[in-house]
Amino acid sequence: AISKLPQEVASFVRKSPFHKIPFGTREFDLVIAVNNVYCLTMADAIKCLKEIGRVGRGKSFITLMTYETPEDYFMLKKWSILGALFLTREEWLTVLNHCGYQGDYAYESAQHLGLTEEST
Repeated sequence: AISKLPQEVASFVRKSPFHKIPFGTREFDLVIAVNNVYCLTMADAIKCLKEIGRVGRGKSFITLMTYETPEDYFMLKKWSILGALFLTREEWLTVLNHCGYQGDYAYESAQHLGLTEEST
């Protein structure tokens, strides 16, 4: 994908593991991670969130997949191809606090995405 980018952009793009971002501490004004933190294991999500905190200057935005009922949880499992970490809002808050994550976040859910049995 990087080889397909315009030359003026390609030099700024790096492919790297989420837990070892090849940039210095506090190098970015804003770090955005949409639809990827919940695709990791718990251990890897914690590493990722800590790394976001390391490379950013305090401003970040992430999305987190959440559920409130067993039905929502099973709908997410049914529809998600890569998602591995579906937690309740309270559980996500515990993880964010554990990591010292200070940025903004938004929750996504089966209901928010319009996932239903009828849509299968």
